[in-house]
Amino acid sequence: MAIKYLSGKRLQGTSAERTSLNTSPAPQTRWKELGRATAGSGGSTSLTTSAFTAKDNIMILYNSFGSDPYMRVGTGGTIDTTQKYSQRYSEMGGTDGTNLQGSTYGLQWYVNGGASATGSEGVFGFAEGINLNGHEKLFTLRSTDNASGTGSGTATGRYEREMKYNVNNQINIARLFHSSGTMDEGSEIIILGCDNDEADSGTNFWQELANVSSTATDDSITTGTITAKKYLWVQFQANYTGDGNTKMIFNSDSGSNKYAFRSSYNGSSDSVNENQSAMNFADSSTHDGIFVNVFILNRANREKIFYSTQNNAPATGSGSNPNGYEQTGKWINTSDQITEITMNQTNSGSYTYKNLKVWGSD
Repeated sequence: MAIKYLSGKRLQGTSAERTSLNTSPAPQTRWKELGRATAGSGGSTSLTTSAFTAKDNIMILYNSFGSDPYMRVGTGGTIDTTQKYSQRYSEMGGTDGTNLQGSTYGLQWYVNGGASATGSEGVFGFAEGINLNGHEKLFTLRSTDNASGTGSGTATGRYEREMKYNVNNQINIARLFHSSGTMDEGSEIIILGCDNDEADSGTNFWQELANVSSTATDDSITTGTITAKKYLWVQFQANYTGDGNTKMIFNSDSGSNKYAFRSSYNGSSDSVNENQSAMNFADSSTHDGIFVNVFILNRANREKIFYSTQNNAPATGSGSNPNGYEQTGKWINTSDQITEITMNQTNSGSYTYKNLKVWGSD
């Protein structure tokens, strides 16, 4: 073990020195909350942030229940309602379509689902983009919904969008809206940002809730109890020996008919799995490793809907191509927030290494 010397080559320090050595807060150089608008009692047809400090990089989180949303942004503290928007999209793994600037679709970004969300059904999405001055603004957006119906008997929707805002100035205001319907209470849009040289100050939006690792050869890892947060970001990585198949379970709820999900494997047409006892990530074949990235909307009174991307490697070496998945899913519980996440390996193989990280925020 390496020895860390204090000033004057001393091995023993004062209590003040020992405290400073043992305290290493995460650097505050990451995503900060810049703006937010939330629907209050009675809901709202339009949610507009206040003008916020422009940053080089932007992440947008949004959710809407009771009505499908659209999105606009702006510069100089003013929402842009002119022909400046365009996008390419794929719904449920279907053929790409476009909404182009210059048409009636060029007045906003379509960030809704493929079916109309009404009642307790909703849309959850997240986007990342570059907000540099002097350049058009490019974003990637991934979203899911349960607009086909609540319950484990209907799978979630899956939507991919690449979006452009044709301006050179930096975005510093955003709006989530519907032209006629009402977004229910709690629907909201949140803008996160950070500069390429973000200062080590302020508070990161995403706070670490769990970081658990193990090198034991076994079949499971869990976060233990974590603090309930409205938004969760989960990352899982593992190495296998033998035939592996990872499943995700919330709050130890592995009862039948609790989960439903939709998957695209290596760009294939979407497949659906309904009335499931867990969220299934990996294919049932021998592979060496897996990496999963998941964003979850974790509102207590709503189904927990989420979007995940996955890379699994069938074998080591450059001669073996990895497999890619895009998946959306839901846990149908509408009374509890997620406070524990478990990853189980259910085939004949075993994990030889695994790491489960969770960040969250309200």
